[in-house]
Amino acid sequence: MEPKIYEGAFTIYEGSSDDKYGSRIELWYQPLNGKEYKVTERNYIIEGWTR
Repeated sequence: MEPKIYEGAFTIYEGSSDDKYGSRIELWYQPLNGKEYKVTERNYIIEGWTR
């Protein structure tokens, strides 16, 4: 079986212009014949802004 690379996008909706928010983004994998597991995770600080 050939490995497949997937990509995607998501949107973070931030809050007020002077606020900062902690966030964690996780990547999970679930093989067809096994239990799901976390591949990686990263923490970010999201700075809010006003349009």
